[in-house]
Amino acid sequence: MIWRWEQPPEQFLTQAGLLPFAALTQTNQRTAVLRQVAAEIEAALSDFYVVNELQCTYQGMMIAIPPHFWQGFADIPTAELAGFLQDLAAKVNLKRFLKAPRQKKKNRPVAF
Repeated sequence: MIWRWEQPPEQFLTQAGLLPFAALTQTNQRTAVLRQVAAEIEAALSDFYVVNELQCTYQGMMIAIPPHFWQGFADIPTAELAGFLQDLAAKVNLKRFLKAPRQKKKNRPVAF
């Protein structure tokens, strides 16, 4: 049996599916490993897809939900609001926002 906490983090940083487990590995630099995991995830996400999703969702929410309902969020203590937002963020499917892999350019004959 192989225990994650007995393995070096490098083994878990090579594949996207194993990134969350890198923080559970044998290391004295947990903060550095977490930063590296965050950087790997951020590099794989498409800024275009994330921004597009936020813009569309915001516009839809402003149409569907009247402004007076948003006032309740202004009265929530900062720590409680942060916890609420983290709970929501945990439910986001990041696979929807991955960058599309680039295709190799095809050699096309030049027309004269």
